[in-house]
Amino acid sequence: MHRTTRNRLIAGASAAVAVALALTGCTGSGNTGGNSDEKVSIDYWGWVPGLDKAIAAWNAENPDIQVTFSNTPADTAPAKLQAAVKAGNAPCLAQVGYSDLLSDLVDGQLLDVTEQAAQYKKDYVDFAWSLVSPGGKTYGIPQDTGPMVMYYRTDLFEQYGITVPKTWDEYAAAAKKVQAANPDVAIGALAPNDAGAFEGYAWQAGAKWFSVDGDQWKVSIDDKATQKVASYWQGLVDSKAVPVKLNYTPEYYADLASGKLLTVISAAWYSGIISQNAADTSGKWAIAPMPSWDASKPASANLGGSASAVFQGCKYPEQALKFANWLNSSETSMNILADPKGGGLYPAATAALGFDIVNAKSAFFGNQVPGEQFASASKAVPEGWNFGPISGQTIQNVQDALTNVQNGTGTIPAQLSGIQSTNLDALKSKGINASAG
Repeated sequence: MHRTTRNRLIAGASAAVAVALALTGCTGSGNTGGNSDEKVSIDYWGWVPGLDKAIAAWNAENPDIQVTFSNTPADTAPAKLQAAVKAGNAPCLAQVGYSDLLSDLVDGQLLDVTEQAAQYKKDYVDFAWSLVSPGGKTYGIPQDTGPMVMYYRTDLFEQYGITVPKTWDEYAAAAKKVQAANPDVAIGALAPNDAGAFEGYAWQAGAKWFSVDGDQWKVSIDDKATQKVASYWQGLVDSKAVPVKLNYTPEYYADLASGKLLTVISAAWYSGIISQNAADTSGKWAIAPMPSWDASKPASANLGGSASAVFQGCKYPEQALKFANWLNSSETSMNILADPKGGGLYPAATAALGFDIVNAKSAFFGNQVPGEQFASASKAVPEGWNFGPISGQTIQNVQDALTNVQNGTGTIPAQLSGIQSTNLDALKSKGINASAG
């Protein structure tokens, strides 16, 4: 994962930064906001459970830098932040998904805080710092990463006679076995509102949706690897081996708790979601690598992960970064945000990776050490993936396609070419040099 992210940033960041500067002319360095001892108030927008508690702990110990928190759901945050920047009332800091950072930069929303942030670089893993520093300019502090794994019900695997699938073929066979035994139960689900997971499946398979050739972006969303992934999941849906079901809803969590869904393939941070929303199933879950296409070449992907980014108009970037560094690297904060009963984050700070909370056994996951599973998944992410500078557009198009599958108005393979052309047109509409890969 370290090499993956480093390579994709080297490949894509320079072009994206050049485009951002040309289009917006507003990525200048932030001022220090005056004396670092000045009493200031900073707004922070984010969505991780427990942020309010962590910020309360900071405020209690730092009367001169008070932080006001606004809970902003991840699915609505990008649009709200864009509107706030245009209106001139954006927060100083906000949680931003790594996949959105280039888009925000291209749209001129972020503040260059390279000088003020330099002192914190040594405290974070290299690949995470690269994600907040496209083109060598820094725009925030890394928070977490999202290596993908498979969460599964050990009791129900035993009940249905299923062994942990190491390959997608084995996963499909298990899905059909469960379906035959009980049509009301499924091995897992395809979630139309979790387009990032589908993106992760494509990444794992070797897809390269966006790449850079010289000063030109290449778009290849309908490549062979993605077509393989699309056909696989469409086949499971068509055979009714897996349902199409919205994730992140009370109904979905109820299915996890009741045993109607046996697995979830998602990021490290999903561990907290399961433990909080299916608490009565504690001890019945375990974590395994996500299935791979080739058992001899295990692979994972990264889903999500975010940073505390500094936005245009921030009057106190120095103080904002001091808080952001504490939020994402201190043991006080991580005991809240990395706790599976809290945010369930897998931190990006090097010191935090050694904290007890990150390496603790989990009674919920059968006394496994989830951090060990996440660390292994991180090392199995294929190289060569790029997030494009229009990630919001890409995710929305994939989500629309998956919704069409849910409504019975389209298949995933048939819609890939449309997603490809829509994204290519979106890049060109921003004045970005792009062509089909």
